Amino acid sequence: MSNGENQETSRLLIWGLIVAATVAVIGCLLAPVLFDLNVPGTTGSERIAGITGLRQAALLIAGGIIAAVTLSLTDSRDRHARAKNALDAAHTEAQLADVREQREQQHQFDVERDLRSRFVSASELMSSDQAVMRTAGLYAMSALADDWNALSNKHERQVCIDIICSYVRSDWDPHGKSAPAERLARSSALRLIASHLRESEGASWAGAEFNLQSSLVSYDADMSHMHLTAGTKLNLKDSIIRSGHLDMSHMHLDGGGVVCDRSQLLAHGNVNITNSRLVSGRLSFDYATINEGRLSFMFSKFSKLRIDLSDIKFPAGEIDFQYAQLAGSTLDMDWADITGGTLDLDDVKIMNTTISFKYSTFTSGTVRTKKLGLMDTNVQENSRSTSQMIREPQGDVFAFSTLADPKD
Repeated sequence: MSNGENQETSRLLIWGLIVAATVAVIGCLLAPVLFDLNVPGTTGSERIAGITGLRQAALLIAGGIIAAVTLSLTDSRDRHARAKNALDAAHTEAQLADVREQREQQHQFDVERDLRSRFVSASELMSSDQAVMRTAGLYAMSALADDWNALSNKHERQVCIDIICSYVRSDWDPHGKSAPAERLARSSALRLIASHLRESEGASWAGAEFNLQSSLVSYDADMSHMHLTAGTKLNLKDSIIRSGHLDMSHMHLDGGGVVCDRSQLLAHGNVNITNSRLVSGRLSFDYATINEGRLSFMFSKFSKLRIDLSDIKFPAGEIDFQYAQLAGSTLDMDWADITGGTLDLDDVKIMNTTISFKYSTFTSGTVRTKKLGLMDTNVQENSRSTSQMIREPQGDVFAFSTLADPKD
């Protein structure tokens, strides 16, 4: 208790004693008078007994006053003690909270220091002259990205991803002595990326950007079963897929992006996006070149998606949409140059969809349209023409009409 509270308690006790003493004294002094006023004419032992009873009553009242004051003082002390204990407990809890916060901050600092140390080690492994060490570095960098992700630090996670992607983008000689081991390392890098974008494996890198621009893919890479949600972007612009197979089958494109503009599929270089569910986002191969390569969308389902294949060139390659389903989508192949290549639209199911070949060139190329709309079409040695899908009430009609080239 504070000094003020102690003084107040002392005053209350003193006044209680004064009142009790006053009642006792007055009661004892006035007892004969009060008895005679209330029981006049009484004498002898009866009068003495009556006066004694009045004096005892006065003393009992005085004792009650003292007891009441004492109880009040005791309750006040208890309340003050409880309040003090509560304040002390709150102060102790605040001190403990500060200690815990300091420990957590120190732990966070230690964890981040360890992660940054691991980043240096993983980077050194990736810079090794031995492919097996570089592969180990890729896995170490991948694990580091997972740990940053567990700390909800998306920036540091992206840094680790950028390092992995930069390795895939780096120059290498597909014909050199170390080419076989290098193929395995680069294939592992792409496989690591895909494994972190699969729903079955947690999709812990969802929302990240993967800059694989200008990569040389002369190896087989399993990137199947990826789930690309909003903010997730695979950038393969200007990449060359030569004598390699990039398997992105069973993809679920749901707000993300696959951008392969100006890419080249050469010498049996294949990109496989078959059996996929492509709902929303971006899928683009604008200005791509397919020469003895293959781009396949077989058995895939497109819904409300724009497939950008404008200005694409495939002099000796193939784009395969066999058994695909397009609903409410647009296949844009304006200004395409099919010079000896093949566009396979056999058995494609189309609903409320537009396929546009405005100002495209068909020179010694083939467009297969078996069971597409109302007519089977095989186009060869065509001059530059415009083609579009026109939806009619009972079906879709595929039609060609020759127009002048506005670029000429």
